[in-house]
Amino acid sequence: MNIVKTVCNMCLHRCGIDVYVEDGKIVKVAGMQEHPWNILCPKGHAIPELVHSPERLTNPLKKVNGKFKEISWDEAFAFIADKLLDIREKYGAESILVHGGNPFIATQSEKVLRRFTDLLGTPNYTTGGSFCNAARIMGCALTCGPFVMPQYRKKPRAC
Repeated sequence: MNIVKTVCNMCLHRCGIDVYVEDGKIVKVAGMQEHPWNILCPKGHAIPELVHSPERLTNPLKKVNGKFKEISWDEAFAFIADKLLDIREKYGAESILVHGGNPFIATQSEKVLRRFTDLLGTPNYTTGGSFCNAARIMGCALTCGPFVMPQYRKKPRAC
């Protein structure tokens, strides 16, 4: 069994993880002891299931006559592009919102999504931080001071 040392990308904390791989398959994920953030949350522990679930979608699907049909990636991208351009033409670019999930914040993917919104002409780009994280950071900073991080190995300290 091989151990791959990496970081979890399920949120912004980027906890250090040891990924146990056997025969090309993730069999277990554990906190990397030499990493300062290494206590995994349920999302980190679920990585093997998320990656290898038989229910995971790996190809695009299109609903045709009430049933999902597998289509090619080229067909899926063409369909999406046509729909976006049609919406932009009918309702204006401001009617389109692009949401990048939390794992994409402060990554190259975020830069690509922001460039995409610029080219599409919409100012409406959001992330998980747009809905709750930014408010949490402001509230915590006003109450406890800036950049308060959880203390996993100790009892939580009061503000």
